[in-house]
Amino acid sequence: MPDFITPATPVASTVRYHDPMKQTMDNASLTLRRWTAKLVRTLLWLGVAALVLVVAYFYAAYHFAYSRGESVGYVQKISLKGWVCKTWEGEQVRALAVVPAMPEKFAFTVRDAAVVDQINTHIGQKVVLEYAQHKGLPTCFGDAEHFVTAVRPAPTTGEPDQATK
Repeated sequence: MPDFITPATPVASTVRYHDPMKQTMDNASLTLRRWTAKLVRTLLWLGVAALVLVVAYFYAAYHFAYSRGESVGYVQKISLKGWVCKTWEGEQVRALAVVPAMPEKFAFTVRDAAVVDQINTHIGQKVVLEYAQHKGLPTCFGDAEHFVTAVRPAPTTGEPDQATK
């Protein structure tokens, strides 16, 4: 009777026996790899979506003004400040109607060099600063949330405003 299990001559091929435990481990590692790849892909897309939302928020906060207005007073100082992001920062002492009142300071940022030159020519004089308020910007854009867009000398009492001429 021939021996079917062990051949008489050695065979170079390997015989694969069914090992249920090995098959379960292969499926588990394959499932784990798929789950990990899906998790990485999901986290990557969430990161890209968060980055797009942050960029859209800063774009909107930088380009759209929360409010606009004017401030009348004397520019006390203006200087170029910052370690990495250099911005023009200034202070204006507001003109008061009642003399014994405590002076109020108006902090502002200037983006345009031409406006800085106009402020420097009128330093020590009563001026009207036109500003746009941008809320929620990081300090790299400016320390104050009020950005001066234009400067004009303030009208003296009795004269009509120069902007209406």
